[in-house]
Amino acid sequence: MKYAKLILTAALLFLAATLGAQTLRDNVSIYANHEDGLYEKGEIVKVWADVKSVPEGDVWLYVYKACYRKNPQKCLIQLKEGENILFEEAVDETVQYVFELTDGVKPGEFKDPGAKGNVWAGVVVDPAGFEVGFDEPADVRAFWKKNIRAMRRQKIQTLITKDETKNGLRTYHVDINCIGPAPCRAYVSYPADAGKKSLPIILFLHSAGSPGAPSKASVAESYAKMVEGGALAMDLNAHGMLDDMPEEFYAELNRGELKGYSSREPVDKDDYYFKWMLLRAQRALDYLCSNPLWDGKHVIVTGTSQGGLQSAFLAGIDRRVTTAVLTVPAGIDQGAHLKGRESSWPNTMSKFSESTVANSPYFDPALLLKYTKADIWCEIGLYDFTCPAANIIAALNTVKTSRTIITYQRPHSVQKGLLKQHKNVDELRVQAIRDAAIR
Repeated sequence: MKYAKLILTAALLFLAATLGAQTLRDNVSIYANHEDGLYEKGEIVKVWADVKSVPEGDVWLYVYKACYRKNPQKCLIQLKEGENILFEEAVDETVQYVFELTDGVKPGEFKDPGAKGNVWAGVVVDPAGFEVGFDEPADVRAFWKKNIRAMRRQKIQTLITKDETKNGLRTYHVDINCIGPAPCRAYVSYPADAGKKSLPIILFLHSAGSPGAPSKASVAESYAKMVEGGALAMDLNAHGMLDDMPEEFYAELNRGELKGYSSREPVDKDDYYFKWMLLRAQRALDYLCSNPLWDGKHVIVTGTSQGGLQSAFLAGIDRRVTTAVLTVPAGIDQGAHLKGRESSWPNTMSKFSESTVANSPYFDPALLLKYTKADIWCEIGLYDFTCPAANIIAALNTVKTSRTIITYQRPHSVQKGLLKQHKNVDELRVQAIRDAAIR
C-alpha cells in the first residue's frame, strides 16, 4: 500500500503560552529521524531530545505503546546540552509509540497535552500493517440504508430565517425537519448571483461539545468564498440545538441535556445519540443536494474530530460525496482495543461492558470507509491520545480511492503555542478543499 507522504518540518519547539517562568519545552525539543514519523517494519527508529539549556529539576521520560494511558514505561533521565538519545532501535513490529518528557512527577494532562510545558513526539511503525478492530456486522450498511429511507419518507420541510444578501453572498439560517429528537439547524451561504448547476457543495460539520457547537453565518460565508467561483456552503451544528443564543444557553446545555452525551452506552442501536447526529448530517446533505444551484458533481464534507467522524460517515454511506477532508477525525476504529491498541473517542468499548460489542460497530465509520467513492485527505496527530494515529491509519488502509495522509507532531487540540507551526498544515487543508471543488 502506498501512502501520499508529506514531509513536514515540524520540530516540537513550542512557544511559551505566557511570559514568565521557562517551561521544559522552552529549552527542549524532541525529534525523530523520519520527519513524518512513519517507518517501515525493521527500520531504525531514532528519537532524541535537543537541549538548549539543561532543566534545573528532574526530568522523566514516559513511553506509551499504542497510546495506552496506563502503565507506560518510565524512567528518570539526565539531560545534557545538545543531542540526547531517547530511543534508538530497529523496530520489527506494527506499533505506535508516543514519547513524553516531563519535569513533573507524573505525565501531563492527556486531554490537553499541548497546553502544558511537557514535550511530546510520536512515531508509527508499519502503517500498512494496522487493521480495524471490529469485524463488520453483515447488516451494517442495511441498517443505515433502512434508517435513511425512513428519514427520506418525510418530505423535507424548512424554516428559513435571518435571510440577507451582502458582499455578494446570500446567507440564511435554516431549520430542516428530521426524524429523531432534533431537527437540523444550520447556516447556508452562496454567491447571490450563482446560476443553476454552478456550485460545488461544501458541508462543514462540527467537533464535540457545546461551546463551539452553534452554527454561524460567518463560518458558512467563509466556506462559500473558499473556492474560486464560490460554493453552496453549510455550517451544520451537530446537536440540532438552537443557534445564536447567549453563551449561558449553551453552558446550561452542557450541564444538562448534553452532559456526557458522548459517554452514553449504545445499549440500543435504534435509539443511540450518535445515530441521530449522523442522520442529521445525512439530512443536511440531502437538503443541499436538492438545491438547483448544486453543480451535480462536487460534494465536499469536512470537519475536525467529531466533525471528522460525521464527514467520514457520509463519505462511507453516500456515493455523492466526492471528497472528505478530515482533521484528526474521531470515532474511527472504536474497536481498536480488540487489536491491542487504545480505542478512539468516544471510547464506548473501553468504558462499558461487552454487551456494547453488538452495537458500537454500527457507529464506527472505519467499517464504512472501505465502500467510499470519495477521495480522502486526512491530517493525523502523532501524539493524539483522543484519536490515536494508528486507528485512523487502520481505517484508511481499507480505502481504495485516492488518499492524502498527513502525519504531524500534534496533540488532538492544537494549542496556542502550536498555531504558528500548524499554519502550513491548515493552508494545505484549505487547498485540499479548493482542489476538490474543481477536480
